Amino acid sequence: MKIAAVIAVLLITGAALAQTPPSAITTRDPAAPPPITAPASIGKPHVCLDAYPKEAIADFLEGNTVLAFTITADGGVKDIRVHSSSGHELLDQAAMTCASTWRYKPAIQNSVPIDVPWKAQVVWTFVSRFAEPPRDCARSYPVTAAMLAGIDGVTELDITITGDQVESIVVTHESGNTALDNAALACVKTWKFQPLIRDGQPFSRIRPAIIIWKKGLMPQ
Repeated sequence: MKIAAVIAVLLITGAALAQTPPSAITTRDPAAPPPITAPASIGKPHVCLDAYPKEAIADFLEGNTVLAFTITADGGVKDIRVHSSSGHELLDQAAMTCASTWRYKPAIQNSVPIDVPWKAQVVWTFVSRFAEPPRDCARSYPVTAAMLAGIDGVTELDITITGDQVESIVVTHESGNTALDNAALACVKTWKFQPLIRDGQPFSRIRPAIIIWKKGLMPQ
């Protein structure tokens, strides 16, 4: 009986070992480099909407810029380049300028901070989409050089959209010419947006609009 019991134990143990996947039994190669702890972003959010170029907003430019750079041992960023373009040099340059201010908790290897290559995507998009092509306000209102003399000639607005309705438009920066600012308000009111829906319910967003009136003097 004892011999049979010992044989049974050996058979069970052998079967259990045979079912253990090879990946579950790991050994570290002593010659391999120590593992690296990945860096982590710190500080202000690593987005660039505050750096959206005014000219890009005025021309409704959108896209995604993928950047490649090095996160340094002190948590800074260097050697920034465009890995994949948004299709607009203006946005790509703004993305690189924005990323230069980012800070990271550096990568760690052997308890020591190190430089590591990294990539990040900067998404350039408005908070809402147009349902139809918007009017080009700068070219839909007659502008003369005399109207722009001595002023910056830029009207900036915030548009509040709820669902597919424009609830309000506020001038946040006056051009210096009341007629142009009023024309901007009238023009933007004609813009049509796709509905903003979340969980089946309309919600609100504020998006910027910038009218650079000098574009109305440029040949189309």
